[in-house]
Amino acid sequence: MPEHYGTAGSIRRHVLVVEDDAAMASLVKDALEREGFRVSVERSGEGAIAAVERDWFDVAIVDKELPILNGLDLVSFLTHRVPETPVILITAFGGALVAEAALSRGA
Repeated sequence: MPEHYGTAGSIRRHVLVVEDDAAMASLVKDALEREGFRVSVERSGEGAIAAVERDWFDVAIVDKELPILNGLDLVSFLTHRVPETPVILITAFGGALVAEAALSRGA
């Protein structure tokens, strides 16, 4: 696992944010960077797949509502391809059924 260092030698954890809405992606990225995380943003599930093939992430934050490859399918892919990387599913449209579906896929 590659380590990326911030100021004073502290390790900066690398977060993958998968969000198709530019404003929301920027909001999440800015908040995480203020807390010292290194953040990569992908705007699609396909972009996220390419990102995990080329880089290491400590955690992935995935929006449920993505075009083409939806967030739940991406959670399934990520938990099988990089099982050591925790995946967090975020959504504005949720509830108990969405939470259950996300958990059953490894989020």
